[in-house]
Order: sequence, then structure tokens, then C-alpha cells
Amino acid sequence: MTKKIIILSKHAIVLLFSFVLVSCLEIQSEDGNSTGGETSNGDLKSDKDLGYKIACTAPDRDQFIEENTNTDLEEEEVDVVARAHNILFLFDKSGSMASGWDGETKWQSAADSMITTVETYKSYVTAGSIFYPTESCEVAPIDDEHQIDFTDAGDFLARFEAETNMYLPEGSTPMNAAFQRADEALAMACNDGLMDHPTRVVLLTDGEPNCVYDEQELLDYAAKWHEHGIDTYIIGLPGYGANYLLNQIAKAGGTSPELPDTDEDSDGQLDNTWDIDGDGMVDTDFETDFDTEAVMESNTSDDLHDNLVLAID
Repeated sequence: MTKKIIILSKHAIVLLFSFVLVSCLEIQSEDGNSTGGETSNGDLKSDKDLGYKIACTAPDRDQFIEENTNTDLEEEEVDVVARAHNILFLFDKSGSMASGWDGETKWQSAADSMITTVETYKSYVTAGSIFYPTESCEVAPIDDEHQIDFTDAGDFLARFEAETNMYLPEGSTPMNAAFQRADEALAMACNDGLMDHPTRVVLLTDGEPNCVYDEQELLDYAAKWHEHGIDTYIIGLPGYGANYLLNQIAKAGGTSPELPDTDEDSDGQLDNTWDIDGDGMVDTDFETDFDTEAVMESNTSDDLHDNLVLAID
């Protein structure tokens, strides 16, 4: 009889332990983000309003350069200390990026332009990349093997080239999940001391998000990062009517969309700031002023490279 009582007690302990474990996991899930997968960084704290708490503010780029410039350098020398900055790329790898554009796929053209441009500035750039989706509508954290955590540009280029050659674009466009992972990555970068240097986010995409889609959340993330000194640059590839959304994200993130100019008489202007009325502000009603299809169809890979230069340098 005593033996049976002991056995029953063991079962009760196992059941109780299982209940506590499941409850803890459920609490952790409610506090985190529904992005598919867990970050390995357990030190992050949730922001009471949105995502994770970013406990620092990145310095202004122009001010940082001014304060750290070495005046003893020759004019042709690059001041790698003053110009050092961080870039987090959000790289769209949805199925539509496999479509043809300018003689090759959008995926390959974008990857080639990225590699060429980062190579130019690799002496003073620290970069990371979040590819989205990782699978279906999920996006893995930046420390996942399919992403590229912040690293020096030389290592970043080697891993980026391997990643884009190994994986083909497929799946949906979970931009919200990508922004959630970006917020997580920026909070981790803050904890690691990276944001002592100017920091920016560069989103490269060809269309509107789907999966779980919340436009206001995207704007709120961009605005939150901007408050912490992190501007969000948008590079748009030919897509499916996402111009208005991309413009709003860029505006919330403190920049204008880096969409290639489409006016042949634009005096060589490379980027289209969407300042229709010339008041120095990004217009929100540009869809009534521009033929959206014409904007999309006139983009080229050369324009993409020029806009990457504007976003990265």
C-alpha cells in the first residue's frame, strides 16, 4: 500500500511540474512578440507601449562626425572613426522578389547592388540583416543562423553573399513580423553598446505586406526608432501599389522614401523625395500627383545602386 501511495505522489509531482512549466511558457509568449521563434537574449525588457525597451539613443550622424573628426588627416583620407555607423537591413525575400526585373530577378539585382555598395563603405560600417520571411509568415530573430547579426562589413558581406546564393525568395511578406524582429535586434544592439554610434534601419522591399498586417504598428515602430535617433530609410523596388505605405513609414521614421526618380527632366536628381509642392516636407497625397504604375516601371538597377549609396553612406 505504501508503495502505491509513493507512485501516485510521483505522478502528482510530474503533473504539477508540467502545469507550472506550461504556465510559464504561456506568460512568456504573452509578453513577447508573435514572430515565430524565440530570441536567445534573455535580458530584453518589454516596452509598455510597443515591442522591446530600447534603453539608449543613437547619436545624430552629422553631429557625431563633427565631434569625432580627426583634423590631422589628409584630405583624401577617410576618417573611419568619425564616419563609423551601424545599419540594420530588412531584406524582403518574399516570392515576388523572384520575378524578373531589369534583366535578372529582383532578388539577385538587389543582392548584387547591396554587395557592391557595402563594399565601398566597409571600412566604417557595421551591418546586420533580417531576411523576411524565414518560412511562410515567420521571421527568425537576428541571432538565428538564417539571419546576420551585427558584424563588421567584411564579415557581413561574406555571409550576405552566401545567404543570398543559398536561399531563393519564397513565401509571403510579413513586414510586421520583420519590424518586430528589428525592434528586438535594436534593443539587443543597445544592450551590447553598439548604439554609441549612429544607427539606421534600411528597408528594401518590392510590395505591400501581408500575413498579419497592421499598418499603424509599422508606423509606430518607425516613429519609436526615430525617437531613439534611429532613422528608417525605404528603398522601393517595382511592386504592387505599396508606394503610399512606404512613404508613410519613411515619414514616421524621419526620412523620405529612397525611390528612384522617374522624371527624365529632373536635373540628375537620383532620389525621389516626394516633395511635390516644394515646401520641404514629404507629401502624403502623392498618389494623386503621380501615376503609380509609371513610378514602378521606370526603376532600374542603376537607380537602385544610387539609392543604396544614399541610404548607406
